[in-house]
Amino acid sequence: MGGMSMIMLFQIISAVLMPIIFDLMPQDYEKIEPYPENGTQEEIDDWTIGKEMWQETIHYLEEMKEIFRYSAIWGALLLLIGLFSVPILWSGQRKLGLQLATTWTLIYIISTLHILAMFSLNGGFYPDYDFGPESGNQKIPELIMRINSIVAYSQTILCNCTLVAIIILVSSKSKPETSFDIPSAFHQVKPPQD
Repeated sequence: MGGMSMIMLFQIISAVLMPIIFDLMPQDYEKIEPYPENGTQEEIDDWTIGKEMWQETIHYLEEMKEIFRYSAIWGALLLLIGLFSVPILWSGQRKLGLQLATTWTLIYIISTLHILAMFSLNGGFYPDYDFGPESGNQKIPELIMRINSIVAYSQTILCNCTLVAIIILVSSKSKPETSFDIPSAFHQVKPPQD
């Protein structure tokens, strides 16, 4: 839980810093690449394509700011629960510690699915660039998007199944030992003879 809490701390830091970095990026493409006033038609066409891709990138990054905001909120909630559960687990309060770890895992699953759904519904996993007919127009990007979604959801399921398995293992291994010594009917103990 301590390690996962530290991961949440990095998630919060990155979720807060990324929108700031996005805002520092120039909005106007001419600040990056000046318009080729005396250029050939090919240079002007290349510049126009570059400008369209830059505008699409800026639009995509604006949509990502909302995702990063939710990522920071989920990360803060998980960090608090994680930091609260670590001393409880170390103190030996098994039941409460496992309840907190299970709650943390459930919230982590919900937050991950929420962020993935936002990616899928808002901007996708990459900007919606138009590479023209030579790239299959939208067929190839849509296929790549589907593959990315399948991989992301599969990774989430595998990761969260691993976390649930760890909690189940810790729960079963940390149970207090109980004695199951039942007297055997086959081995009768003879009373001592005087």
